[in-house]
Amino acid sequence: YAASEPETRVVIAFIKEHRPSVVLSYHHLSSVTGRLFLTPEAGKDDAAFQKKARQAYYAYSKGYCDGFPDENPQKDYLTYSSTTGSLPLWCYKEFGIPGFDVEKHTGLEKSIIDETDLAMLERNQQQHTAGLLSLLQSIK
Repeated sequence: YAASEPETRVVIAFIKEHRPSVVLSYHHLSSVTGRLFLTPEAGKDDAAFQKKARQAYYAYSKGYCDGFPDENPQKDYLTYSSTTGSLPLWCYKEFGIPGFDVEKHTGLEKSIIDETDLAMLERNQQQHTAGLLSLLQSIK
């Protein structure tokens, strides 16, 4: 049932207490994700939510792509399609907080078949660190 697990209850309590501006939930195999951000379909027609979600996504993408010429920051991987019962949907319904399930996008095929190597992990960590820093700077 919803929020039946202790780790889920801890996350919910944290969000209720701290009310973050954005919530990210990384979802892909081998700890390697891209910048495919899934956010609730329920927020698709909510202009205020859409604006906050797009701002967060673009700020993250700016950092994620910077310094990596094979990344196209103009390519939009924001999708209104997170699943029922997901953390992003709960964040939207409870507080209007943009929440995202972060999944893989193109270029990470090796991670699908569990052939992630050290170079891929290091690059992925660099990109996500830069994405997070860019996002944090945008919400000061």
